[in-house]
Amino acid sequence: MAKTRKFVLDKFDVKALNPNIAKAFDEASVDTLIFIAIKHKSEDNSLNIFDFNSSKTLLSKNSIYQNRFLENDNLVFDVEVDESVLPILKKSEVTAIFLKINLKLLEE
Repeated sequence: MAKTRKFVLDKFDVKALNPNIAKAFDEASVDTLIFIAIKHKSEDNSLNIFDFNSSKTLLSKNSIYQNRFLENDNLVFDVEVDESVLPILKKSEVTAIFLKINLKLLEE
């Protein structure tokens, strides 16, 4: 799956993404998303995140920069993470790695 995400991120500007379409279809039981993209790559592409509410109306949630996905493990499209929270998560990840290394050193 990471190869597919890499291809999309390298070749396209994703303009809109809806990660939770299970809410749109009563019978859906798979993890699926809808995205709209153009075959053009810019360095600072911003994309809109949409969601369906309980009455199946499409609502805009937020906007994020596409390049952010390139920094994620396996190029995960972490669209549910708000941009304001991202620095905290990154710092927590670095701290966890640091603690894991120190724990290994203590075990030796």
